[in-house]
Amino acid sequence: MTNTPLTPRAALIRLRQYGERTSTWSTATYNGGTEKALHEIALTLAAEVERLEADRDAFRDQRNGVFATTEQLHARVDEKDQARLQAENETRTLTREAERLKARIAELETPAPAVEIPVWLGTPVVRPHCTCEQTHCNTCHFDMYDPPLPEVTP
Repeated sequence: MTNTPLTPRAALIRLRQYGERTSTWSTATYNGGTEKALHEIALTLAAEVERLEADRDAFRDQRNGVFATTEQLHARVDEKDQARLQAENETRTLTREAERLKARIAELETPAPAVEIPVWLGTPVVRPHCTCEQTHCNTCHFDMYDPPLPEVTP
C-alpha cells in the first residue's frame, strides 16, 4: 500500500472491486460478520459516492444555467443602458435644435430697423431738358424709379 491519498474516483473503483470480491471469501468468515459488514459498508459507500457525484453534476448544471442566465441578463441590461444613453443624447440634440430654432424665430419676428429712404427718391425729379412729370418719360426715357445718382461734391 502506498502513502499517497486516494482520489475519489480511485476510492470508488476500489469500493466496487471490494464489493464484487465476495466469491473469494469463505462462507464461514463472510457469514461471521466482519467481512459481511465490510462488504455492506463498501456497497453503501459506493452508492453514496455515486449519489454525491450525481448531486454534484446536477449542481454544476444548475450553476452553469445560472451563469448563462446571468450573462443574458447582463447583456440585456447593457442593451437597455445603451438605448437609454442613445435616447438621452437624441433628447439633448433635439433640445439644442429646438432652442436654436426658437432663437431664429425670435430673430425673424423682431422688426428690422427702419431703412432711411434717400431724399431724392421721394422728391419730384427736375428734368432740365423735359417738363414731363410722369414716372417714366417717353420723350427723354427717364425712369423715376431708377434715376441717376446725385453727384457728390467733396
